[in-house]
Amino acid sequence: MNVSFTKRDPINTTVMDDGTGHMLYDVFTAPWWHLGVSTTTIIDTGGHVVAEYERRLVGYDRVKLHGITTRMLDWLPRRNWWSSDRMLTTPDGQVYVWKSKWNNTFKLYPVDSNVLVVETHNASWGFLNPSHRGGMSVHPELTPFLVDILLSFIICERERRAKEAARKSD
Repeated sequence: MNVSFTKRDPINTTVMDDGTGHMLYDVFTAPWWHLGVSTTTIIDTGGHVVAEYERRLVGYDRVKLHGITTRMLDWLPRRNWWSSDRMLTTPDGQVYVWKSKWNNTFKLYPVDSNVLVVETHNASWGFLNPSHRGGMSVHPELTPFLVDILLSFIICERERRAKEAARKSD
């Protein structure tokens, strides 16, 4: 399954199914000034909140998914303490690893193999490039967990942006 983002910014966009052209989710991120918490909310086509990520200035970041609220570090832990790779366990118990790539994209692999199951794509516009929207390619067996994958990608992307901003301010 290929999904695309209608805007260049994947943390404030509509997620579309490329095969059908139908909207799947709306993604909204509230700014930091809102009580020291920046919340990313994923809403389905029925207008229901299906996932939330609260990034906090004080305390632990939190994830709300499938009706359960947990610490983000418990839901999407690092592979080890020095790594930026994040481990995602899907509701069926399978464990995957998000790996960041040099071109600001991410790839998801089963923890015990090198078989690519999700790959993100950046948006590109340009005079010589054909324009295409950012999005991700998801292996068919993982489509039932698309909201889990989308939320975990958003967390990885927000961390990547925070690191980039910190590097620029040094």
